[in-house]
Amino acid sequence: RSGLQRFLDQYAVRHIDHILTTSVYVAEKIHRIYPAKPVEVINAGFPLPDISPKSEAIILVPTRLEPIKNVEIVLQVAKQLQLQESLRDYRFVIIGEGSERARLEQLCGELELNTIIRFSGYVGDSERNSLYARCGMVVYPSLAEPFGLPCIEAGLYAKAVIASHQGGPATIIRDGETGLLVDMTQPDRLADAIKRLIENPDEAVKMGKAARETLEPVYGLENWAATLEAKLVALYTKYQA
Repeated sequence: RSGLQRFLDQYAVRHIDHILTTSVYVAEKIHRIYPAKPVEVINAGFPLPDISPKSEAIILVPTRLEPIKNVEIVLQVAKQLQLQESLRDYRFVIIGEGSERARLEQLCGELELNTIIRFSGYVGDSERNSLYARCGMVVYPSLAEPFGLPCIEAGLYAKAVIASHQGGPATIIRDGETGLLVDMTQPDRLADAIKRLIENPDEAVKMGKAARETLEPVYGLENWAATLEAKLVALYTKYQA
């Protein structure tokens, strides 16, 4: 970021009395930069979707197609699993747009993966929700994610998520219980995690159910609304005193 942007950030923060954020990871970062400012986490709120009783052989990758989102590793792993004949009937569906799309689609063709990978581009809420409901698992390969919204969305649909072992996803997913956390710079680690859930579908279902049970009381819309309202009232009372 430019020096001007950093200066404006610092100037704005000096006039802020209290900071609310949606992630423990982000709160720690803010506190490190602005130790004198009070920071609290108010978890985001989401409507609770109905859970589909059946899953299809879809590995959903919901992410913007930008370098930091690390989608290329998905292509590398898909080729590895294809050569190992480990995918069975599974196919990858990548939803999202970005500056990397043309390059990734070209690479997909060069690797001869067009039969097992589909780039769907931007999809509306209805199609996105349908894919969450129908997929067998979710892979979120982002390298530097302060929050990890797809990890929560997938968990609320009772889907096991494979994501990075650091950053925001690591504060949402309990490794081995509600999903799998891996080093997203290591294709072999991601391949092993995907293969584990393909070969053990009951484990994937169990993780998905545990994710829903864990996330629902924390990120459910009603809980968020009540918590946020109470916090805003408390802060208003404090700073009006």
